Amino acid sequence: MWIMLLSCLHPEGLQDGPHAATPDPIPAESSLSDAARTSSGFPALSGPALDTGTFRTLLRNPSDQPLVMIFWASWCGPCAAELPTAQRVADRHPEIRWLLINVEPAGTPTGRMLSRWGVRLPSYQLDVPDPISLLQTVPSWPDGIPFTLVITPGGGIYSALSGAVSEARMESSLPR
Repeated sequence: MWIMLLSCLHPEGLQDGPHAATPDPIPAESSLSDAARTSSGFPALSGPALDTGTFRTLLRNPSDQPLVMIFWASWCGPCAAELPTAQRVADRHPEIRWLLINVEPAGTPTGRMLSRWGVRLPSYQLDVPDPISLLQTVPSWPDGIPFTLVITPGGGIYSALSGAVSEARMESSLPR
């Protein structure tokens, strides 16, 4: 199974600091004008699965809000520690859009697990033929989870955090 190629990072995993360099632009699979938008410019998400085009649009963050994407899986112990932390930080920052990206195969049931952890953030799964290749296009992708990517409006990378992080560290990684 493809997911076994990913490994959970130790809680003290590699850390990229705030204001990481903006990567090369992500090539568009479909034009930004092709994706449905909300009033803020954010792609309209219509279900629990993300296709390649929508995922790449999210990475370009065409909205007027910062975006936090947290990559996780149900079998990842550090993810179980980080997601409740993310929920607490997100509750204090409604001005930021938060998305969980589950790296397990589309259709893997995760809703009850998130509920047990007290996590209400929206969670999506990649519904693509080659998830590993797609994940490797993510700026600063560490080949492990949890991985938190903070993206400014327009697609700049503000910070990238590998491994489970504390509430204070997550808070300090957000744009002010």
